[in-house]
This record gives sequence, structure tokens and C-alpha cells, in this order.
Amino acid sequence: MTTTTYTALCEREGDWWVVSVPELESGRVTQARSLDAIPATVADLISLMTGTDPANIEVNVQAHAGPGLSATRLG
Repeated sequence: MTTTTYTALCEREGDWWVVSVPELESGRVTQARSLDAIPATVADLISLMTGTDPANIEVNVQAHAGPGLSATRLG
């Protein structure tokens, strides 16, 4: 079983985190209510777009809270 790592670039917009995955060529944006939900949400997106088993997907979360707020790196 080979695991592939994808990057989740997250930016806060109101009550949501808007997430882009630069490794995906098209349709690479999703959203989540919390940072904790992002890895599963992104794994689902990648699975749908590539046919990859979500168990073989690792997500590196990079979050930016917005102007004047601190950035967080998870993963």
C-alpha cells in the first residue's frame, strides 16, 4: 500500500475554511467548518477526483487564518 501526500492550503472565510489542493489540476477547492475536518474532507475530494482509496491519502494541512491572524501548519 502506497500513501500519497497532498497539501491542503486553508484560508479562513467567515465561518468556513476554504481549502485548495494544488496537486489537483481542476476542481481542487472544497470547504470545511473546522480544521479538524479538513483531512477527511480533502481525502474525500481527492478520492472522488482520482479514484484513490482514502486510506492511501495523507493530507498536509497548511492554514492561514486571514489578515492580521496567525498561520498554522498541521500534518
